[in-house]
Amino acid sequence: MKSNSFLLLAVSAAVALSFSSAQAQYTPNFNTYNATLTLSGQDSWDTNDLGQPDAVGKVGGYSQNPLPDNWATLGGLAVYTGYEPDVITTDLWRPFTLPDPNNSNFVVKFAITSSATPNLALDSFGWTFRTNSGVSGVAGDAIAGVKFNPVNVLGEDIFRIYWTDYTGAETATNWYMNYNNKYILNATVTGLDGATPRFVVTYDDPADIKPPDTVIDTPLNTLTPTGVAEVAASWTLTDTTGGSPYQNYGLNAMVFQNYAATVPEPGTWVLFGIGAGVVAMIRRRKTSKA
Repeated sequence: MKSNSFLLLAVSAAVALSFSSAQAQYTPNFNTYNATLTLSGQDSWDTNDLGQPDAVGKVGGYSQNPLPDNWATLGGLAVYTGYEPDVITTDLWRPFTLPDPNNSNFVVKFAITSSATPNLALDSFGWTFRTNSGVSGVAGDAIAGVKFNPVNVLGEDIFRIYWTDYTGAETATNWYMNYNNKYILNATVTGLDGATPRFVVTYDDPADIKPPDTVIDTPLNTLTPTGVAEVAASWTLTDTTGGSPYQNYGLNAMVFQNYAATVPEPGTWVLFGIGAGVVAMIRRRKTSKA
């Protein structure tokens, strides 16, 4: 009886430690930023195109006064002569360090605003896990990502969800999302340093009572680069006629707030393994007694 009590205590301690040890390792909270603070090139943010209207501030329909809930923005918020995009895809990212970059989780609250006149082009957006190049302004190697491409279904403009691999190849899913809805995206890459790397993405509509939907759950190629060190927000132009600078960029944008990159501490998995082993010992003891 005493030995079983000890084993149960060990299980409880191991499992409790396994969950309590997991913590956020990187959490930019935009509520702490000045509403007019630009993201590009400041406060260790990097971008491959400094001329874009990406900033932290109050966004109509998303920010709620008097709460200081600033949102970051990326995309065509307005037509500014002389500030047209010079590249087809604009990325915005910050490097971070995780204790186990081969098993990483990313959570963000986001929405994509609808296009408006005079630019009705519907641009694409996405999030991409990457390594870090170690050079400011230079993107790291892609690992995996989720992308939202505009489509028209039965006369309605919506986005189809794709996933991208380390080569940038896009694979369509059977999932779609609407303009202007607030979603919570949860993306995870696991086992990058092993034989079975995997990419899983769920998204949740906070206004809907149903559980989050798993929109991507796929193995990754074992040639995928290891070591998540940044997550890039991406804006890709749909209409690139006329060449750079691109005049026909869409007046839609991705807005996002308070995102976090997290990973359980390495010791967590050891403790969890101990707990699982103890459970197995208890089961074996009970089986032998029976």
